[in-house]
Amino acid sequence: VYFVYKQIQAMEELGMEVPETVRRSARKAADALVRLWETYGQLGQFVNAETGEILVGGSASGAIAPAALCAAAQVTGDQGYLKTAREIGEYYYETATARGITNGGPGEILQAPDSESAVALLESYTALYDALGSLEWLERAEDAAAQVSSWVVPYNYEFPADSVLGKLGVGSVGSVWANVQNKHSAPGFCTLSAAGFLKLWRATGKK
Repeated sequence: VYFVYKQIQAMEELGMEVPETVRRSARKAADALVRLWETYGQLGQFVNAETGEILVGGSASGAIAPAALCAAAQVTGDQGYLKTAREIGEYYYETATARGITNGGPGEILQAPDSESAVALLESYTALYDALGSLEWLERAEDAAAQVSSWVVPYNYEFPADSVLGKLGVGSVGSVWANVQNKHSAPGFCTLSAAGFLKLWRATGKK
């Protein structure tokens, strides 16, 4: 939902025609998120795509949903999306960010703690700040950024000298742990850029 609305925004800015079928599909997907929230008061972990029923609840797997609904509100002009985005953002701040544990971002790790949902919340909080202009969301974005930073590797691991990474002299500093299950560190955030950090710096001036 987030990326399709970002794509629609980009196409509109470039003067490109957006097929009506794409707009209808995006709207249906955004409406499904709203319906899920209004029915259950959460977005769950695993959802039946045919019925909209939550099969496994809990987790912060839907952490990008507030950003998605902010984008939907911007494209469609429907402020109902923004209302739901704020409610979901408040829910995730209380249940995840404020407690210091985000989990469930990638489906294959079930509900293990992960960096992906933390990064998604940073994106969502900055989107809510952009949409609402409230300092409350800026402060929450800073909290999320601190949590995301805890997943970043601050040192260079010494790989075995005869390993491929050892022979290449690959460094690990600045890479990001994906989650506690697969113990994988990559040179970036999974599925998102660091735009949330850039927006946060522009808003706060804090290098």
